[in-house]
Amino acid sequence: MHDSCQSFKPAPGVMIRRQADISFSLDTGSSCNTFFAATSQVRTTVNEMASDLILEVVVATAMWTLAQIFPFRHMDARPELGWDVLAVICAFCYVFVAGHGLTWLFGGLVGFISQWHDLVESWSVAAVIAAYVVFADFSSYWAHRLLHTRLLWHGHAFHHSSRNLYVLSGLRASFVHIVVLFAGPLAALTLFPLYETPLALTLVTLSQVANQHYTHSNIRLPLTHYLEYVFVTPRYHFVHHSADRSLANSNFGFLFSIWDRVFGTFEDPRSVGEKERLGLDYENTKWRLLLGISPGG
Repeated sequence: MHDSCQSFKPAPGVMIRRQADISFSLDTGSSCNTFFAATSQVRTTVNEMASDLILEVVVATAMWTLAQIFPFRHMDARPELGWDVLAVICAFCYVFVAGHGLTWLFGGLVGFISQWHDLVESWSVAAVIAAYVVFADFSSYWAHRLLHTRLLWHGHAFHHSSRNLYVLSGLRASFVHIVVLFAGPLAALTLFPLYETPLALTLVTLSQVANQHYTHSNIRLPLTHYLEYVFVTPRYHFVHHSADRSLANSNFGFLFSIWDRVFGTFEDPRSVGEKERLGLDYENTKWRLLLGISPGG
C-alpha cells in the first residue's frame, strides 16, 4: 500500500446526511488519508450550513413579504433587530452542536431496530413520509409542553420574549430549547428513514423550515378559522406567545392543531383579541434569556 497523497482515495464509510446524519465511519490507513478525510468532512459541513442559511433566508424573505402585503396585526413595538440577528447566529451554532450530538445519540439506536427498518422498507414512500410527519409533530407537541414546565421554562423563555411575531423573532432560542425540540424529529427520522429517499427528505425539510417561519409570521390568511380545525396558523400560534401565562400554556402544536384539541390545551384564537400583549410577564436580561438562565437576584 502506498502511503502518498497522490494515491489517496476516499475511505469507505457510511453517512446519513443532515437530519439524516445518523452514523459516520472512516477507515484511515495513513496520516494523508486522515487529513483529506477531515478536510473533506469540514467542506461538506460548511456547504451544508451555507445551504441551510440560503434556504432559511429565501423562505424567511418570502414570509416577510407576504406579511407586509397581508398583515394579521399592527406591530405594537419596534422589532429588536440587533438581538434577533444575534439570536439567529446563536441558533445556527446551537443547531450545529445539538444536531450532531443528537444524531450521534440516535445513530447508536439504529442497529437495535434493524427489524423495524426491514418492515418500513416495505412501505411506500408516501406512507413513510406520512408516518414521519405525524410522529415528528406528535413528539414535538409533547416536547413543547415539556419546555413549559417549571424545570425547563427558562430554557424556552427567550423564544417567548419578543413583543412581536415576525420571521426573525421566531428563531429566538436557547441551547436547551434546540435540544429538546430537535429530539422528536430526529427520533422520527431514526424510525422512519426518509434519508433513503433524498427527494422526500428534501421536501420534508423544506416544509419544516417553511412552517417554522410561517407560524411565526404576521400573515393574515383567508378562511383561517376553517384551516385551524386541522392546521396551526399564525393567528393560532399568536395566542401561544401571549404574555398571559394561561394563554401561553395553550396551542402548543407545530403543524397540526389536533393534538391541542385532543389533550385539552386548545384555546380558540377567536376568543383572543388581536391587540393581546405578547412577550413575558416578568423581567429578565436578554443575555440571561439567550443562555436559558432564570432572572438574577
